[in-house]
Amino acid sequence: MRESALGQTLQRPIYESRRDLDQYYCVEVPVRTGIIYQYKIWQKEAVFMLILVKEDSDFLSYIEEDSKFNMKYYSKDLFYPYQELVTLIRNISYQERGKLKGHYLVSLEILEEAEEAKINSIFYANEYRRLSLKKH
Repeated sequence: MRESALGQTLQRPIYESRRDLDQYYCVEVPVRTGIIYQYKIWQKEAVFMLILVKEDSDFLSYIEEDSKFNMKYYSKDLFYPYQELVTLIRNISYQERGKLKGHYLVSLEILEEAEEAKINSIFYANEYRRLSLKKH
């Protein structure tokens, strides 16, 4: 269940195999305490999104391929103005020619909701602890 911005409790769809990426228009990436970068989502594909980053941006020093971040995605949906999602940086590619010359295209893939990731990590930590105690 989710709570909307209006305080209403709404049920999650039973089957969410494919996220509707078209609902998102902007993403915030917290890279360190107090440092947040915000980008407009430049392009959306079937399972990933692209953001455009200038070649001299400090943001590039904080990210690398295959790293994960809890990113905040802003939606066009008024009931869910934003959603925190665990996101994988799939690819970072420099553009040498054309209208994107001097920029990097950063490919983002949503893995799961941030709250679900917290629950999963707590579950696995508890399971590991339980198995460790059984061995002794």
